[in-house]
Amino acid sequence: MKPSSRNVRQMVLTLDEKPGFFYQEIDETEVSPEKIKEAKKVLDYCRRLLSLPEIKIIWCIKINRDSYEAPGIFGPVVRTLKRVHKDDGPFSGQTRFMGENENTIWLRSDISLDEVGPTVAHECLHIHEFGPLGLYRPPVTKQEREAAETRAESFALIVKKALSE
Repeated sequence: MKPSSRNVRQMVLTLDEKPGFFYQEIDETEVSPEKIKEAKKVLDYCRRLLSLPEIKIIWCIKINRDSYEAPGIFGPVVRTLKRVHKDDGPFSGQTRFMGENENTIWLRSDISLDEVGPTVAHECLHIHEFGPLGLYRPPVTKQEREAAETRAESFALIVKKALSE
């Protein structure tokens, strides 16, 4: 089905009206070894604790809109990340529950080492709750999204404390 011209205009207006946040995936070699080690440690712990399937971590960096829109530079990688983050706000970590990038966590490489572990734990709880084998359907309403974020933040604190003991 071909999109109507009204829908196309709405998509363009949405892009043009918002400053937007765009991201590029980077190779793990561009990330500090300490951050990689912390991310893997917390991921292993959460996978055991929550009986999670294999989860892939992909590192990314924020790029500017001009870089994003330049022809042929980043292509579908950045567009995938943009679709994942629907509210166009900045993020530390982001999860995709289904489809081609199912059970993937994107982490920003520029977050602090102290943020890496809690961010991984936070995203693992989202996968546990809303992934293909999850307990619930993904949140739809604002209230459901806020409750999911509160649970994930609480879980991140619990994991951080458990791993520091």
